Amino acid sequence: MRYDFHSKLHTFIRYSSLVPLAIILLPYTNMVQDLWEIRRNAHKSCATTNHPQKLVAGGCLELDHQQIAIAMEWYNRLCPTGEKVCDIVSPFIDFPAEFLQSPGHSINFCDVPNRKLELVKDFMCHLDDESYFKNNYTALAGVNIKSECHNATEMPENSEYWSSLALIEDPLERFIYEFYQECELNTVNGRCYECDGNLECFLGKQHVFDLLHAKERIAVRPPAQYFVPQNWHCHFRAYQDEYRVFLYNQHDKWSHMLAIKDVLLQNGFSEQKLSHLLSDYALKLADQDFHYGQLNRWRRQILERRELYGPFVRQFFYDYIIFRLPFPEPKFSE
Repeated sequence: MRYDFHSKLHTFIRYSSLVPLAIILLPYTNMVQDLWEIRRNAHKSCATTNHPQKLVAGGCLELDHQQIAIAMEWYNRLCPTGEKVCDIVSPFIDFPAEFLQSPGHSINFCDVPNRKLELVKDFMCHLDDESYFKNNYTALAGVNIKSECHNATEMPENSEYWSSLALIEDPLERFIYEFYQECELNTVNGRCYECDGNLECFLGKQHVFDLLHAKERIAVRPPAQYFVPQNWHCHFRAYQDEYRVFLYNQHDKWSHMLAIKDVLLQNGFSEQKLSHLLSDYALKLADQDFHYGQLNRWRRQILERRELYGPFVRQFFYDYIIFRLPFPEPKFSE
């Protein structure tokens, strides 16, 4: 699912022993590129439908039989009157992406915006930081992350030879935490699309933003990056097959790190280096307070109120489908 013609052509010329043949074919590249662009532009039409079967049939989405069955069950449940009036947000809309890269070990970590995972980002930033290991293993989260990272906004060239990683979270848990941080703790008037701390107002406006951005690519304004579907990040549409996606679980904060460690070991990082980083990670993790008790009221409101539950699930519908996460069951009072 790749549409970067020039990258492919340059890779072919660089690694092929048939360079004379490549030179002969160069005059025809414009014609071939036109065909390539036609194929790439066809994917722009993917935002015109949100129907799972139509997206699969149009090559916009790859789902297995189980995913399609679950998607259709929930689609019909959420949109019983049909597609024309269904406001489920379309998947794989390209959104500005940021990658933390370790070129020496071909590690490409996509930064899916999530304030809970800043410590993981810090961990990834230190992988190539030799000064960290020369200064008695100074603690994580004590430096300017931006200055320590090799940041990029695009996938690396020849990305199929890299290990690309992404860390996601259940959409409901991510949403309520980001809402708490952005709209509750923040006391600036006019925050959160002028909704301040009103959950129903904000959820409605964020849902409208997502629908409009999917169709028209309207200008992005904060705090959209924390609330758009996670499948919009990381250029997943073109590169989904190259990713190893890990799930952050608030009840088991080590499983994803151990899985990431295995990938890093396979890519040549030493056990000693990773053990020291993980030790620091564990110390910092113990000090974190995600205010889970205070988040319960937002979770209850979304699950218990129809006017909140519907827009929320339709907004993150494809996160649940693509990443094989169970949909949250509503708890409406009869």
